[in-house]
Amino acid sequence: MKNLFYSRLIGLSALAMLLLQGFAFQSWGDELSANDVLKNLQKTFAEIEDYTVLLQVKTDIQQIRVPQRDVKVFFKQPDKLHLQSEGFAMLPKEGMFINPNRFNREDYYMSLLGKESLKGRSAYKLELVPRNVKVRVRKLIIWIDTARWVSLKIDTVTWRGQSIEIQFDYEKFQDKYWLPIKATATVDLKGFRGFSSFHDRHGWEDESETEDSAKPGEIIVQFRDYKINEGIPDSIFEEE
Repeated sequence: MKNLFYSRLIGLSALAMLLLQGFAFQSWGDELSANDVLKNLQKTFAEIEDYTVLLQVKTDIQQIRVPQRDVKVFFKQPDKLHLQSEGFAMLPKEGMFINPNRFNREDYYMSLLGKESLKGRSAYKLELVPRNVKVRVRKLIIWIDTARWVSLKIDTVTWRGQSIEIQFDYEKFQDKYWLPIKATATVDLKGFRGFSSFHDRHGWEDESETEDSAKPGEIIVQFRDYKINEGIPDSIFEEE
């Protein structure tokens, strides 16, 4: 009788262990890899063939006076981007116009740093580090919405060691496309001498660096008048 009891007990214990292992494997299998998260972001990004949008850029950076500017943005898949502005506009292209198409395992080290809550939304935290030292961005950390698969926040460390944090607010267009309507960029001003993209294209007239004690600067960008998938001629993107 005792042998029968112990046999059943051992059998139930073994069954319990198998069930626990099964749940463990299922839970592990449901977790996405860094590459999976990136592919979902790329898939969402690929749904839009092209768009134009008007940006209203307001800058609040100590020691630097830049009037509010309007910038018209043209984008066409897979990687065509053109900006039009009357006069100088301070805009951190390194983080504001991230194109996930250019991220791959051959060119970037990828790490999934877990999940976090951002403005009440669950987000994957993805770190990307360029393998090529010539790339002007040292590191990117992207918070990706787990439901909408869009970038909620991007932290960029530029080739100069400058830190830029950009947070995005979204709205749904045409009942299917989640696009940013506002971006707030916080800029580390220690030794700030301008964003690399504008330093190269337009030059940076003020060669004096900001003080280490300078408070973080802020750039607020409002997105207006989206035109989505209406077609953009390639001539728009040809260099003048």
